[in-house]
Amino acid sequence: MIEPSVAIAAMAASILAVRSIAFAFARRIVLPPLAREALELAAPAIIASLLAMGLVFDRQTGAVDLSLGNDYLIGGLLTVAIAYWLKNFTLATLLGFAAFSAIRLLH
Repeated sequence: MIEPSVAIAAMAASILAVRSIAFAFARRIVLPPLAREALELAAPAIIASLLAMGLVFDRQTGAVDLSLGNDYLIGGLLTVAIAYWLKNFTLATLLGFAAFSAIRLLH
């Protein structure tokens, strides 16, 4: 069995190598505007899909749960509303977590 620290170091080295190659040739590559825009939107799209899966799907059954009994969905919607209202990421995260904790305590 591989030591965890060795596995982490190997993963870090492989990621560094792959990203270094991309950065080395980045100035020479000219992407069309559509490709550049698609790449800029890829990371937010992936994060949004992971978040949506965590908020919408039931943890035991895997079924879609859009009910008021879904604490994760209600907490997520509250966090989005707080973030929209405050426009402050740190404060929205803290208040959203507090709202989620309060919802969990009430159920």
